[in-house]
Amino acid sequence: MSDKSDIRLQVVYRPIDELIPYSRNSRTHSPAQLRKLAEAIKRYGFTNPVLLDGKNGILAGHGRTAAAKEAGLNKVPTIDLGHLSNEEQRAYIIADNKLSDESSWNDDMLALELSELKSLDFDLSLTGFDDQEIKSLLEPEPPKAEEPKPTPGAPVSQPGDVWVMGSHRLEVGESDHAVADAICGLWHSHLDSPAVLEATGQTFAEVMTERNPSAPVVPKLTRAKARDALAKAGKPRAKKDDAPKGGTYH
Repeated sequence: MSDKSDIRLQVVYRPIDELIPYSRNSRTHSPAQLRKLAEAIKRYGFTNPVLLDGKNGILAGHGRTAAAKEAGLNKVPTIDLGHLSNEEQRAYIIADNKLSDESSWNDDMLALELSELKSLDFDLSLTGFDDQEIKSLLEPEPPKAEEPKPTPGAPVSQPGDVWVMGSHRLEVGESDHAVADAICGLWHSHLDSPAVLEATGQTFAEVMTERNPSAPVVPKLTRAKARDALAKAGKPRAKKDDAPKGGTYH
């Protein structure tokens, strides 16, 4: 592969009507983009020559050529790349478009430039950005505040509560809150009948809503999580004498 980086290129003005678009060009241009290009050409001039294949066939600059015609130009500057092989020319048509896609914007610097141009009463539409893009750069939305994480709130179970779970009774002691909540949550998760507060007949979910509004649902605990809660909080005391027939009292 020969190095062509030192080849001297010459700009030649040619009639637009003599230029031949590449029939297999894979790059497309919307009418809106062509209008933007035409307005830019009127303001800045035709500053980027069309690249040709040595036979007036366009390699790069299809959009600029169409926009120049829309802007009323008869001739455009061109550079002949006839020194490239046929394969190189076909590949360059793709590379010329693709390589430019690899760049990105420094939004802070871009916003600074647009802001200063705006202060000079320059028409920002001539930068190629549309109104919505310019607004988002110059008037960025403030970052969304993080939603506060829900706090556990007060425990559902309180000392003296007696939870009825089928034929079982669970009395809550002074330090048994976590244990009782874990057991009631486990019971709710794995059995059809809910734990019920003996004194009021309210279900565990109803008591939770009343005592701890910050908790939106009854905790769904796995057996492993319940065991962990029991281990951390200690064992509740047992009162076998008070247990109903066929049941247990913890």
